[in-house]
Formats: sequence, structure tokens, C-alpha cells
Amino acid sequence: MSVTIASLALDNFRSHTTLLLTLTSSQILITGPNGAGKTNILEACSMLGPGRGLRHKAAEHMLNHHNTTSSWEISADLSAHPNSPLNVSYIQGKVSRKFAGNALPQTTLNSILGVWWHTPLVDHLLQTPAARRQIIDRCASRLYPEHLSALSAYKHFSQERLGALTRKMPPMLLDTLEHRIIQLANTITQQRFATLCALKPFLDKTPLPKTSIAVEATSTLEKLWLDNPKAMTEHMASHLEKDRPRDGIYKRMHTSIQHAAFSFFFTQGRPLPFELCSTGQRKMCSLSFILASLQHRKQLLPHLPTVLLLDETFSHMDKTSCQSIVLSLQNLDTQTWCTAHNTAHIAYLPQSQHIDLSAT
Repeated sequence: MSVTIASLALDNFRSHTTLLLTLTSSQILITGPNGAGKTNILEACSMLGPGRGLRHKAAEHMLNHHNTTSSWEISADLSAHPNSPLNVSYIQGKVSRKFAGNALPQTTLNSILGVWWHTPLVDHLLQTPAARRQIIDRCASRLYPEHLSALSAYKHFSQERLGALTRKMPPMLLDTLEHRIIQLANTITQQRFATLCALKPFLDKTPLPKTSIAVEATSTLEKLWLDNPKAMTEHMASHLEKDRPRDGIYKRMHTSIQHAAFSFFFTQGRPLPFELCSTGQRKMCSLSFILASLQHRKQLLPHLPTVLLLDETFSHMDKTSCQSIVLSLQNLDTQTWCTAHNTAHIAYLPQSQHIDLSAT
């Protein structure tokens, strides 16, 4: 298996004033006590992909608290691209990304390096509709690079509509804004369901034997789209117009694909809603969804360098589950970074490169 990231350098990032790691393995195990900076290293790796990283925090919150400078930098050397470092930096209030010294938009990062991650926060947040949409949208953005732009445009035009309602702008302007909102809603919804359809074969076979994950749409707009996309368009058009008075008063859209609700089910003999799952089942459910996205992407683009970040993933899981996950990881040509608060997990990853932060 390949060593995707050959070296990683951090400067003033989170708890690390300076850090240089030289990687020689496809499996990395980072151990150390609480506060040693284990998750901060994974967060730095996650910033090499589009978005705000695994903690989804603003860039200024990633500054080193013990340094008076107002900048941080992440630099990675990729084995697939020698002498072409991938850099992400925050300087004077702005995040910039460069590859081989050339600036690049974050939407193109997925074509250079695929980054997936699983954290304990994912298991907790997936109990909310917003978090479920977010993980589906994150997977969709890897299949459809324009998905993030469509989401951003949808948010922009939705805010423009609310502003127009507050200012009591002419109905003709509202008609134009709502037409664009509906166009984007159709695009985003189509890509969400296309992503779920593409991932289904992988969700039907999770790392654990005889288990599967199912995702169902439970909100009105999405159910309408499944029956007939035209029905969703007509429903949105009529309700956006009807909702104008109360949307203007409450300054929120009452009919929106950003209210989309998806239910996750963990099946092990019988379907079990995510909310009723145990801690270990929730972890397996969310991890399986992420692995399905990674497996699908590797099937489409087998030569794309990929990284999987697992933050305390083996906690709250029994020995059989841990061994099943490791076996699944071994079948993926990807570099896996794992964190653990002690060295017990070395037994599951005997071939891993061990980075002990308690010694730093």
C-alpha cells in the first residue's frame, strides 16, 4: 500500500508551534495523553481537502495559543507528486491554498488528494437532521465537484430572497430569485440521491459481517422528488410564493431543501434507527457511511491518492469489530491515520508507524 503523505509540517497550528513528521507507512498510529495534540494533527490533514476540516472551525480558531503571530501553515509532501508540496496557510485573515507553488481553489483539492475522516463528534451529531445532510453533502461533493458551489449559491439566493422580502421588493424580483432557488434545489437534491444510490452497494456490506446501513428520506420535498422531480418543483414554487409574508416576518425560509431530513438505519438482523443504536453501533454506522464513500471513490479513481483519518475510532468497540475494521482498511489502497490515548491499539495495527506524542 502507498504512503500517500510522505511528510507533514505544521507551523503555529493549534497546539503545535512547529512539527515535522516523516511518514514511512500506509498506517499511522498517533498516541499520547489528552491535550498532546493528536487530533490537531488529524485536523491539519483534513485541511488538505476542501472545507473547514474535521472540527469545522473558523481559520482564526486554529491559531497557536502560545504564539503572538496571526498566521498558521500546513505543508504536505505527497508521494504521488514529488517536489510539488500541497500548502494551506492562514495569513492576515485569509486562507490560501497552493499546489506546487501555484494557487488553486479549494474545489479542485479533491482531484489532488482525497481526504475522509471519522471522529467521535460524527457519531454524536448524526442524531440531528443537519448533520446527516452535511455528511451526505460532503460525500456528494466528492462525486460532484460543483455540489459545494450549488450549496453556496442556494444559500446566497435564499438570503437575497429574505432580504428582498424585508425591503418589500417587487414581486417580479422575488419570482426571479425563487426560480433560481428552485433550479439549485433540483440540482442539489438530484446529486444527494445520486450519491446515496452510488453508495448503496457499499452500505449493503459494512466491515462487520451480516450488517448493512440504510438511508431513507423522510421530508416532504425529498419524498416528492423521489416520486417525480416535477412535483417537487411545483410544490416549492407554490409554497415559496405562499410563504412570502411569514418568511419576511420570521426571516427564515419555511420551504427549503435545507430542512431535508434523512433517517439512518443500522441493520444487524433487523433495522434499528440510528437514535436507538448503542455507542458501538452508532460508530459502526457512521464509519460505514464514510468507508462506503471512500470505497466508491477508489473504484471510480483507483489512482487518486487518498487519506483516511480515524480519531479514537477503535474506542467503545469490541475486539471483533476492531479486527473487522482493520481488515476492511487493509483492502483499501489508502493511508490511514489513527489516534488513541494509549498504545493498546498497536495490537490491531502491528504494521503501523507509531508516533508517540507523550515523548514530545
